Amino acid sequence: MNSTHRLWRWLGLIFVLSFGALGYLGWQIYLTAPPIPKSVVTTDGEVLFTGEQIQRGQQAWMAGGRPAARHRLGPRQLRRARLVGRLAAP
Repeated sequence: MNSTHRLWRWLGLIFVLSFGALGYLGWQIYLTAPPIPKSVVTTDGEVLFTGEQIQRGQQAWMAGGRPAARHRLGPRQLRRARLVGRLAAP
């Protein structure tokens, strides 16, 4: 009985430490923002899109149901959403 009690304590400690490490790493990822370039340019010097356009696209993506929405929508709805996004862009 004593040995199983000790094993349960070790298991509990491992769970607490593991989830603590996952929480810490998740928090660090949350705090560090991804690098956003000022502009994306082709080899010919043509500007494809700017950093402001990237940030507006991220805001639109998050406002439109976040990335989890991809799993709820079928291929037809995704195509329609992409088309609407292209038409709404300035």
